[in-house]
Amino acid sequence: MMNFNIDGEEFIPQMITRREFDLDEWKEKLIEFDKSFFHYFEQLTYLILPQNYQSAQYDFELFLNHCHARMEFRRNEMEEYERRFNENFNG
Repeated sequence: MMNFNIDGEEFIPQMITRREFDLDEWKEKLIEFDKSFFHYFEQLTYLILPQNYQSAQYDFELFLNHCHARMEFRRNEMEEYERRFNENFNG
């Protein structure tokens, strides 16, 4: 054997070996992982998306009205909120 000492400690190198894998076992593991991931993603999609997402019609007018209301708030009311915040918390 090739033992050697470094600073009084003996080291014995391990034999160089190659790990062997059972390809059929890994094939089954990967197939099961794929099935599990598919089920997981399907459940995630079910929780996130509305049930009628494929047939639902999006109301762009509602969206535009909401955007317009936010822009108006920023233009007209945000300064008032900032002023009141600064009065109460900065001074």
